[in-house]
Amino acid sequence: MSNPIPLSDPNGRVYAYACDHCHRVAHGASKMTDYQKQTGPDADVAEWSREYAQSCCVCRRCGHVGLVNGTVCADCKPIEDAEYEKRIARAREKEAADDVARDESLRKARNAAAARDLEVLMSDLSEDCWCASWLDGTEYALWSFVLRSEPVEWGMGAVDGEQIWKLRTLSNGAGGWWYWQEEHGLMFVDLDTWKRMYAEREVQQ
Repeated sequence: MSNPIPLSDPNGRVYAYACDHCHRVAHGASKMTDYQKQTGPDADVAEWSREYAQSCCVCRRCGHVGLVNGTVCADCKPIEDAEYEKRIARAREKEAADDVARDESLRKARNAAAARDLEVLMSDLSEDCWCASWLDGTEYALWSFVLRSEPVEWGMGAVDGEQIWKLRTLSNGAGGWWYWQEEHGLMFVDLDTWKRMYAEREVQQ
């Protein structure tokens, strides 16, 4: 822990604190008097400045003062870097496993090209209407639109008749539907299995 340097006026009134290592003062005020509001939500800004200065240059791993990259000290940086590399390696392994599982599921498609086009269309509709590449429940919402066979408002947009026709046509051509699986992400499933999944979810709703 560092020892914050009090910043005061000639009368000894403390307005803010600076880090005793780098001399940085916490952001959040445009003038000194802003640090000493007596009422309202900013009444404790000076205290917040002191707390910030106390932890400003303190290593978040060992607590020693003196940082090399903004969060850890020189002694902890190799440990931090090694852990980061491990996280990256695990993420790559997970991504590879997801790709394998997705490709394996795609083998169930009657027509792989149609299945890929279906995935793109479903994702595009989610993005257009919700600004999300795959909103939670996208597969169920779009299937309900296919069953209704009529234009429908969805999120910030709408799914029109032509798009519903494309969803149905591509699904029939591919012989299946895409859904989000917690373990591996987007997966393709044959139509019979998907219809059972959809029916089961409808019962639970």
